[in-house]
Amino acid sequence: MTTKLLHEFQGIGEFVHREATVSEIEDNLYEVLFAERGKIVGRAEVPIAEDKAERIAEDWVLGYTG
Repeated sequence: MTTKLLHEFQGIGEFVHREATVSEIEDNLYEVLFAERGKIVGRAEVPIAEDKAERIAEDWVLGYTG
């Protein structure tokens, strides 16, 4: 299994300490890693939808809790 990094996100303002990455870990399976102050604090697997994985990562770094 080869992991391919697709996207990196960095927070701004009060969330500048947040980062997220989206990687493809298998065909049509994406992994989102959530980090705060350089430490991984969460992980999500998203099947099929790369754009959904991107939205999850972006929402994290922007502080959305919705």
